[in-house]
Amino acid sequence: MIQYQENLALPVDDERRRFIFNIHGDASVGKTHLTKQLRQIASSKGALAAYTDETVVDPTSAMTAIAEEFGRGGVRLSEFEKRVASYQQRRHELESDPQAPAGVASFVTKIAVIIGLAAARDLPFAGSLVAPVDAAAVTDQADRAHVYLARKFKDHADVRLLLSPADELSPVFVSGLSRAATSRPIALFFDTYERTAPLLDRWLRDLYVGRYGYLPDTLITTISGQLPLNPNLWSDYLAVIADVPLEPFSDAEARQFLASKNITDEPTIEVILTLSGRLPMWLATLAEARPDAAADIGDPAGEAIERFLKWEDDPARRAIAVTAAFPRALNQDVLSVIADPNNAREMLDWLRGLPFVTRRTGSWRYHDVVRAAMLRVQRAQSPIQWLANHSDLANAYAQWAAESADGTDESWANQDWVDHTCEEMYHLVCAEPVDNLTKALAAAVKAAQSGAVRARQWAGLLNDAGRDTDHAVLQRWGQRLRDGIQGTDLTAFLTCLIADAQLDAPSLCLALVERGTNHAQAGRYDDALSDFGRAIDLEPGNASAIGSRGQTYCLMDRYENALADFTWLVDLDPSNVPAIASRAETYRLASRHDEALSDFSRAIDLDPGYAWAIGSRGQTYQDMKRYGEALADFSRAIDLDPSLTWAIASRGQTYQNMKRYDEALADFSRLIDLDPTDAGAIASLGKTYRLMGRQPSDPQRSAATSATGSYAVDLLERSSTMRCDWRR
Repeated sequence: MIQYQENLALPVDDERRRFIFNIHGDASVGKTHLTKQLRQIASSKGALAAYTDETVVDPTSAMTAIAEEFGRGGVRLSEFEKRVASYQQRRHELESDPQAPAGVASFVTKIAVIIGLAAARDLPFAGSLVAPVDAAAVTDQADRAHVYLARKFKDHADVRLLLSPADELSPVFVSGLSRAATSRPIALFFDTYERTAPLLDRWLRDLYVGRYGYLPDTLITTISGQLPLNPNLWSDYLAVIADVPLEPFSDAEARQFLASKNITDEPTIEVILTLSGRLPMWLATLAEARPDAAADIGDPAGEAIERFLKWEDDPARRAIAVTAAFPRALNQDVLSVIADPNNAREMLDWLRGLPFVTRRTGSWRYHDVVRAAMLRVQRAQSPIQWLANHSDLANAYAQWAAESADGTDESWANQDWVDHTCEEMYHLVCAEPVDNLTKALAAAVKAAQSGAVRARQWAGLLNDAGRDTDHAVLQRWGQRLRDGIQGTDLTAFLTCLIADAQLDAPSLCLALVERGTNHAQAGRYDDALSDFGRAIDLEPGNASAIGSRGQTYCLMDRYENALADFTWLVDLDPSNVPAIASRAETYRLASRHDEALSDFSRAIDLDPGYAWAIGSRGQTYQDMKRYGEALADFSRAIDLDPSLTWAIASRGQTYQNMKRYDEALADFSRLIDLDPTDAGAIASLGKTYRLMGRQPSDPQRSAATSATGSYAVDLLERSSTMRCDWRR
């Protein structure tokens, strides 16, 4: 409002002045309230103001409504009023003429709307109003109408007025605005523009481009709707448009508003904030009753639905709009599950046009506040239908998950399978929260095993299900799990599940292993060992728990304990290549080189393409100063996997030890090409030049000489810390 007030005071030639204010935001956010407040401000500053909303049906009715409001304010657009009166008289004569050809009168009545809609094909607006226009039919009707009107009305101006009222009336209207603006500024307001834009947008742009004459310099137009003005269509005016997006109140703003209504009881405030979504209109609706306690608060959901769908008279469409709120994401396949599959495509096309339906990553979604209102009404009205719809959707998603896996890829790396499984679980929990919560929590453990992204997805589905079912236990679980995700650390997430989810033994074992892994990665080795030990107690042959504990022992330099665990794994499965390779690496770290070579060779025999094991055997040869065999293994590993930079570094180090400096330089330079910030490679390169008694050439010189100078960073140190993932 302050921006608008300041704008009114600016000279028309001030580059800061804006001539169009575009207010936009979701339903019930308070656009109409703000628009009317700006109208009052304009009037209080002496401007001649006029307001229109969805009651106008075409440019002619918009101009007429503006002229009538000006008239009530004591300013007459006399020439326009005369011309409109003539138009209305000719319309009356036409409609009352029994000799008029069939359909001509109704065609003339609708012609402005039809032409307006045809011109608005590029506008993304909602509702059944924008039906396809048959251009050939329109042309035929226009020809018949023109012949009849030319015969009936001798004045060609009257014929043009009836066939193209906007084009005939707009120049007179603009001229009247210019005369009125000589004594005071003008402020026009077009509200609910999401409904009237298909009828008015082209006309308004024509006004501003000067098609009907020059608009007065003091005119300020406010356009308010759910969607912002199309930047492609309004690109010529972006420099003079003030964009005013509206969003829900912040928590502090909402509380301040409720305090102004003398609502201070904290439980009451919390309920109002939840039900309203902090949308100004809903806050006002709930606060108007001045509730003394939370129990006195009504639910505005039913009223809200009426507002969202008030322009749709078709009961079938209204019903499907409410039913389509069940799924979190909407497409034709999903809609076919809960609606007539033969009509699903048509219904989806209609739904996509609704202002509260938006496209997101391949599907469509309802605005959260709209969807919440519709779900609350359905849950209260028909619990049986609520259960049936969610069950049907769960079954459909289960089928789609199976199809996406094709019977072979039911894994958390399969994005489609995960997404379908996630939605299946959401609908299962919504249908039967008590019966399916345990299943959902067990699946949350598997989600955590896949990483923080999946864990967050699972926490989200539980939170959404709790909100949509108004089930406090689900909501608490969703919030606890969400709070338990700290970046990529899922320790707290898993702790919630381990402590309180009443997991079955396999799920609990998996959760313990995953939490132990998180502990180990954070350097909390004792906690990790405790979790792995608990898991092994639950399932003594659990390879994941045994191998993870062995790796943790390695990190603690407790090599004998690590060897015992890896040997246990090998005894359980003599063909377990990662376990054999992990034992080999442990032998190498313990300087038991012969045993390390034996195990590495055994692993390579079982898997000749195992680049990590081949490179690690090369390191063992290097430790033993068997440089020729080390080079052979490093080169073989690099050929198999060029991304093994530690193997490149180790080969370079081996060349350096063998005084084959040119080949060492080539490897260290290759590492720097891959990563110019690799301090170890830079230091090794510099050391090699020093050993050669040479200086590095540019650009290597600056990099090498900027390395610590002590050459303390050694790539061999880094490569020796590499670990085999025995779960490979």
